[in-house]
Amino acid sequence: MKAKTIVENKFWILEEENGNKVGTISVKNNIVTAVINNQPVAFKNLEELSTRYNVTFTKKAKPAKSTVKNEVYDYPTAHSPHNALWHVERKLPIYTKTDKSNSYYCAGYYLIKFPHGWAKGFSPKLITLQRYEFKGPFKSKSEVS
Repeated sequence: MKAKTIVENKFWILEEENGNKVGTISVKNNIVTAVINNQPVAFKNLEELSTRYNVTFTKKAKPAKSTVKNEVYDYPTAHSPHNALWHVERKLPIYTKTDKSNSYYCAGYYLIKFPHGWAKGFSPKLITLQRYEFKGPFKSKSEVS
């Protein structure tokens, strides 16, 4: 049987070689519990379970990297952009976090002059750039100086 990792070192789904799910394995308070065909069985450790039922543990598959780029008009964003627009008056690439949001963010890197001095910003809210003097947008962190 194969034990597919669901939560690292805590929970597994137990499958037969043909892929049929037959149970679960969990570790809580250093007690290993296997539920096979609705019958719970306790073990001292994972090795004892593995030996008794010939279980092979598999690592959790890493999620595939997203091919969707978080960019608006070639400027990077901190979020997945929705409602991407070019703010003509301010010459800024703007977007919202969700389709229904009314809060706009500015794609790219910026230098923003707050009352305490200049600070670097990444994807700041549009309202921030409306309130304070700024330089940008820049396409990379290294361009901000």
